[in-house]
Amino acid sequence: MDRAADNRGSRDAPEPERTTERLVAILALGVLAFSSLVIPMFDVGAEVTVAGIPLLYAYLFLTWLVLIALTAVVMEFAVEADATEDAGRGREDMQA
Repeated sequence: MDRAADNRGSRDAPEPERTTERLVAILALGVLAFSSLVIPMFDVGAEVTVAGIPLLYAYLFLTWLVLIALTAVVMEFAVEADATEDAGRGREDMQA
């Protein structure tokens, strides 16, 4: 049985290329978010705060948090897909 047919039935199993593309997209988002073009928009001084934290610090921390969370989600799906694929290989080996 070919791998393409196995992956069609499972929506949670991305191909390795899709995982790589998603990680590159997260990297590009991070580069853009921390670029010298975007940071000055949030560097308004200590007079603007979010829960008592200067806006720039809140932006940097929350952006960092979002990038880590996105990376974790992408990698979790990749690990699950690998585990599913490995389990499928084991069943095919036993049948042969």
